[in-house]
Amino acid sequence: MYKDRDEQQAQAAGAREERVDTHTQEQLDRLLASATFQQVDRLKRFLCFIVQEALAGRSDQLKEYTVGVQVFGKDESFDPRPC
Repeated sequence: MYKDRDEQQAQAAGAREERVDTHTQEQLDRLLASATFQQVDRLKRFLCFIVQEALAGRSDQLKEYTVGVQVFGKDESFDPRPC
């Protein structure tokens, strides 16, 4: 009995998460298609990356170094700390 209830709760939670992810992706697409983002590729790449990482559950890994290397093409020797 509890197993069925737990399974139903897990399925409901998964469905809610999927709706949130779909809604978030739709809003991201809407923002990226706006006039504000038409000429700013760097900002588009940044916004896409942080949203996708957050949706994937990796928001704790969003660090300056990661963004610099993965989004902005910095060399792996990139040091985000000021000199």
